[in-house]
Amino acid sequence: MRVWFLEIPLRTGRGQNDRPHHWGERANRVRQERDAVLLAWRRTVGGRGAERPRVPCTVLLQRLSPGGAAGWTGLDEGDNLEGSLKAVRDEVARLLGLDDADPRVTWRYEQLEGTWGVRVTINSDRTGEELPERPRRAPRKRRQKPRRLLARAQERAGYRATPNIVRPPRRS
Repeated sequence: MRVWFLEIPLRTGRGQNDRPHHWGERANRVRQERDAVLLAWRRTVGGRGAERPRVPCTVLLQRLSPGGAAGWTGLDEGDNLEGSLKAVRDEVARLLGLDDADPRVTWRYEQLEGTWGVRVTINSDRTGEELPERPRRAPRKRRQKPRRLLARAQERAGYRATPNIVRPPRRS
């Protein structure tokens, strides 16, 4: 039996009760959580060529959070705990080269009192099936600011717009 242990300094949300006002806020939070898992994975498990977990395996996700003023109360174990660790689960599955619904991986969840963070423990049998090399994440395209996109589109169309006023291009 081989064990991989990741310690991630990460403050997770409240699961399904976490409702940001804008979809972009949630997307940014999920991206940051997945990036934190990737960095911890590279530090602990290693890069290409390092020994990787084999399947079947068991992955234990532990959410750490400080206690409240009236004593420590964790998330609802039914669905909020799993929802708060969804981005972590997705990224661990991606790094294993599997889908998070793969039946060869057993997912377990716990919550503990402590400083904000997430612990990931992967128990893998040495005689299990070796996983294929995981695909590399495609590099992110750099997003352009909406104003710059609007200006480029207007240049292509042959006119220039200012707020609430549309003016034809100046002729020299």
